[in-house]
Amino acid sequence: MSEMPITRRKVLRTIGDALRAIGYRDVPGPLPCGALLYRREGDLVVTFGVEHSPILPETYTGAFYLSRTFTWSVMHPGFPRAAFERIGPLLPTEERASLLAPEYARPGIVEAFWQGFRLSSATHLGRAAQLAEPRFLARAGLADAVRACASLAEHEALVKAIAADARGLAEAPEGLVSQPRKPPFDVPPRYLWAAERVASALRPVSPRAPDVAALAIDAFRVATLR
Repeated sequence: MSEMPITRRKVLRTIGDALRAIGYRDVPGPLPCGALLYRREGDLVVTFGVEHSPILPETYTGAFYLSRTFTWSVMHPGFPRAAFERIGPLLPTEERASLLAPEYARPGIVEAFWQGFRLSSATHLGRAAQLAEPRFLARAGLADAVRACASLAEHEALVKAIAADARGLAEAPEGLVSQPRKPPFDVPPRYLWAAERVASALRPVSPRAPDVAALAIDAFRVATLR
């Protein structure tokens, strides 16, 4: 008997449950991928995102990203490529047979995708994430390379300055011209006001509304997620 399909939401919840079991929490608000979870790793943040294939229906995988803040998959200038990695390269051949379809279990195959909105597929991806996470974080010199990325440090400083400015704002300052028409979900307006004000003061080019929203979301998460 073929396995009964489940909803996309159930797929994401099942994968998320596997990450929560090893200490991850959900990242709230607008997401750049199907699901996003995080865990503090000392002074850094490791996030795990579920990515859906833009080409193949009901096909998905997961990726880890190590950074200083909660922006996901952004490759800042000088950012170490190894700090953003899909699950596939972190799974040895001997584990693939029990976690993946045969076409992804052959020797020499690096990528790993799961197909079908089924409980077994979601469960296998979740287990693969549990196995891959310590291997990702154990990469030699990875954390130090992330810390040494000057452009990422600049972004973190900007985000923290926005969060600090937001704490002192009770109403919108005068002169704001790049506020998003639709505020991001659950982000207090003061973070949007602060994002435009601080970024305009510290950057040579005034931010656009999408930039204001992205900075506000990151500042809000840095200030509130523990």
